[in-house]
Amino acid sequence: KECKIIGYPRYEELKSKEEILNDLKVNFNFNLSENKKKLFWIPTHIEPGILITKDEKLININLWIEKISELCKDFDVIVRPHPKSVKIDNSIIRILSKKGFFVDQSDTGKIGNLLKISDLILGDYGDLLFGAIYMEKPLLLLNLKEDSKFIQERKKNMHIDLSLRD
Repeated sequence: KECKIIGYPRYEELKSKEEILNDLKVNFNFNLSENKKKLFWIPTHIEPGILITKDEKLININLWIEKISELCKDFDVIVRPHPKSVKIDNSIIRILSKKGFFVDQSDTGKIGNLLKISDLILGDYGDLLFGAIYMEKPLLLLNLKEDSKFIQERKKNMHIDLSLRD
């Protein structure tokens, strides 16, 4: 049978790169460099108590924050923590900012605009990875530790994404 392309409305009718960069400067005071490549880190929300232990709070951010912050010297690294993760621990905004990240706190802006201006997407387990693929962006998957409760649950429930990562 013939396959019909229906699109992905969430990522259609985006602004131009110039408009997006100007909006980030005006609305968020992001002083992005014209000469640096843009990396977009999109950590997903992992519900505490259900998929992680209390000790693992914000595990997907805390596990990678030091390594990714090293990239801030050579790249403009934009991060959008999930709004639910920020509600759990809003100090993460201050911590990320001090490490040199451009922290997007918008929960209303089109995330497709950030994907559009990015040269590389850093992501873990969220649905925005599909947006990066749809927009044909290079993607680096950030795994969690094998012994985390989140990964153990995914293994137990035979999530296909784990086998695809190997």
